[in-house]
Amino acid sequence: MRKLLLNAQLLLLFGVLLSSNAIAQIVTFDFAGKTGSELSVASNYNDAKLTPSTITRGSGITAGNNADRFNSTGWAATSTIDLTDYVEFTITPAARKKFTISEVVLQHQRSATGPKTFVIRTNLDNYATNACTEVVIADVTSTLSSIFTLNLPSQNQPVIIRLYGYNAEGTTGLGSWGPEGPNDDIIVNGTTDIDVLNTETDITSFSIPQQTSPATINPTNHTVNIEVAYGTSVTALVPTIGVSDGATISPNSATAQNFSTPATYNVTAEDGVTKQPWTITVSVSTVEPGPAITSLTPTNKEVGVATNTALSITFNTGIQTKSGFIRIYKAVNDQEIAAVNVANTTIKGTVAEVILTTALEINYSYYIKVDQGAFSNLNGVNFEGIASDIRWQFTTKQVSSDATISSKIYTVNGTAGTITNVPENTTIDAFRSNLTPALNATFEVYNNARAAIATDLNTGYTVVVTAQDGTTKKTYTIALITGIKSNESVLVSAYPNPFSSTFTITAGRIINNVSISNLLGQKVLDQTVNQLEKPIYMLDVPMGVYIVTVNLDNGTSTKLRMVKR
Repeated sequence: MRKLLLNAQLLLLFGVLLSSNAIAQIVTFDFAGKTGSELSVASNYNDAKLTPSTITRGSGITAGNNADRFNSTGWAATSTIDLTDYVEFTITPAARKKFTISEVVLQHQRSATGPKTFVIRTNLDNYATNACTEVVIADVTSTLSSIFTLNLPSQNQPVIIRLYGYNAEGTTGLGSWGPEGPNDDIIVNGTTDIDVLNTETDITSFSIPQQTSPATINPTNHTVNIEVAYGTSVTALVPTIGVSDGATISPNSATAQNFSTPATYNVTAEDGVTKQPWTITVSVSTVEPGPAITSLTPTNKEVGVATNTALSITFNTGIQTKSGFIRIYKAVNDQEIAAVNVANTTIKGTVAEVILTTALEINYSYYIKVDQGAFSNLNGVNFEGIASDIRWQFTTKQVSSDATISSKIYTVNGTAGTITNVPENTTIDAFRSNLTPALNATFEVYNNARAAIATDLNTGYTVVVTAQDGTTKKTYTIALITGIKSNESVLVSAYPNPFSSTFTITAGRIINNVSISNLLGQKVLDQTVNQLEKPIYMLDVPMGVYIVTVNLDNGTSTKLRMVKR
């Protein structure tokens, strides 16, 4: 079997570039990790003034496996070139750019029956003559370096480089480009430069985040007209502007600009001489938009939604009901399973809430549509509705009937239905903050007669936990420990209060643990500390009042009320 192992590696002539067009690497290929039988391989490096290149085979040779190479079989055994036995790649300049090719240096290995002779031809003369001196490889065991000196003059059009192999010492065999070695397998040395400086001074694109439609760009009159949404202030809009290749614009793109009157932008061409002023006019729409959705509950494409979920739509403005329905469909057959008249929704400022009278089925996908004009803003401009079946969709799951509760501070006995070991002077807020209901469950604390929600705490009061399903409930009776007080505010402080995102807790003893809950009893943070001082980060929780329970190493605890603003 004939076998050719060629590691094409172009060497950088100068280690330091002396000018913008000094000879350097302009294209490289690396076949590491390839199987060898790829039909083509993209270049791994291209000079910025060139477009990416791809190496392929001629029709006279066939791809074959040989790892970390660009491998081929079927090389010519004749003493002259077979014009179909080659690998090729194209050097293509970018617009208004040019290049030269000085040389190609290849590192070779060949087997006893592989091709011995190699030469480069190009499309500049339709591959009629050799572009360099033929390279003959006699040695079949050593790795040799061969230089293909081309010295092609400056080109502003694509040049196809074909490396022909022939004079093989067998009628069949293997040829590979890129054998062993950590370096690039094909590297082309040459220069690149600007061919012709661009004189174009066009604005090619113009956009503003608040726009209602694409800008109208007139390259003849050198004007741009664009409309922004109703109510938009135009005194500090930030446009994104595209210009001709190589050109610059003043004022710069992405810079705030007052468009109260038409603004002038000056475009300077790549040549630095040609200039063109443009007039940008921004108008404000006189059409007031209807309410727009800012969020949905459940969220679009949410999974694991409870079958008794409530629905809500949050708008970007205050709303009122008009006339129409919120329609719920089962996705599997597009069946409308409920239609809620918007007259039966609850409006809370910008939020419309819907309570379904019929529970959804488990493990089904649903989508919701809303009639156009079902809601309007407070000026009577209608909501456009939801007509798509993919705008608001979700999938249900079995709701939990778990109505248990737990605590790291108190003793909870689920079987007996008791919560004990509660210090006698514990406040209601501190007590709530130390209870954790089951996932998606809620709880409330009631006085002895369960006639009202408790505002203090005493033995005999009860905690009632309601499971996610809304019907399963469990009651726990509270027992305070007389004579043992919660060591609140002793040796512990927190600052600043109120805080915006972070506050720090300090104590005269080691802080074992910090637990934070909102006023609904929902725990938002639980951290093991083991320090005298601890910064607390609450970036992702809403503004409000939080109960902070600080547990010290002596078994005492302190409750702090912190306000996030």
